[in-house]
Amino acid sequence: MVIAVDFDGTIVTNEYPNIGTEIPFAIDVLKRIQTEGNHRLILWTAREGKEQEEAVEWCQQRGLTFYAVNKNHPEETESDPGYTKKVKATYYIDDHNFPGGTPDWNKIYQQIVHNQREQGDQDALFRIEAESNIFVRFGRWIERIKRKVERY
Repeated sequence: MVIAVDFDGTIVTNEYPNIGTEIPFAIDVLKRIQTEGNHRLILWTAREGKEQEEAVEWCQQRGLTFYAVNKNHPEETESDPGYTKKVKATYYIDDHNFPGGTPDWNKIYQQIVHNQREQGDQDALFRIEAESNIFVRFGRWIERIKRKVERY
């Protein structure tokens, strides 16, 4: 299974462009999901350039490596036939998917590794369907543009 994971607000508190404080259990759960479930994790972030590299390095220092970053596989390039900026994943773990903004990493672990949900949880708790994904990505794109404009 492929799982796309946001960084700011999901793995760490949202203090962009700085790296926030680690959200409790995020790194441990993601590492367990990788090893126990043999799942591929993609870092799915609005960060670019230096800020993206810093996020990847921050995770690596804690023992978390990603299959790919903002692409479907490590070797993917824009010139590949059928290339799309859309990351194709089974689950998208993002703070924007959760009431209150902070994911419950225990629930995520149970859902992905053990395919369990608490009574009353909905299947789509942290799963973004294609339509929502487009809007989330568009919103992030707009935010990046606003930040760049504010710098000038």
